[in-house]
Amino acid sequence: MTTKRDWLIATTLLGLTALLIVLQGLWAGLFLSTDPRSDSWVHVHDLGAWATLLCSLAAAAWVTLRLRSDRPLWIGSIVLVLAVAGEAHLGGQITDNGDDGLTALHVPLAMALVALGVWLPLRAGRRVRGVQTSAMLDA
Repeated sequence: MTTKRDWLIATTLLGLTALLIVLQGLWAGLFLSTDPRSDSWVHVHDLGAWATLLCSLAAAAWVTLRLRSDRPLWIGSIVLVLAVAGEAHLGGQITDNGDDGLTALHVPLAMALVALGVWLPLRAGRRVRGVQTSAMLDA
């Protein structure tokens, strides 16, 4: 049985993933500028990619195991993990191998990640609010 707590945990994990995705954009902007000390921000961006991947994986596992009834949510959360992994791989190729041409794919994929990263917690959060409303009406 799916509980309000299940939806709340999913919303929290997905919301944290969305925050990390947005922070990745901020950190990328800091080293894409003309800052001569950009290596430190590249490292922060790299660590942020790992944190985002782990958080998205935790969210997808939770949603898939506990909220299987919401098919778009669990499929979207799995797509998010795959997209974050692909994005991190592209970033590694750019940084480690100097393949700057991949930036033309890396940046648009980041924009798609922002969209998916925002939609997923909003969808899960809507269910939390719906459960709360139903509980209030039943009381």
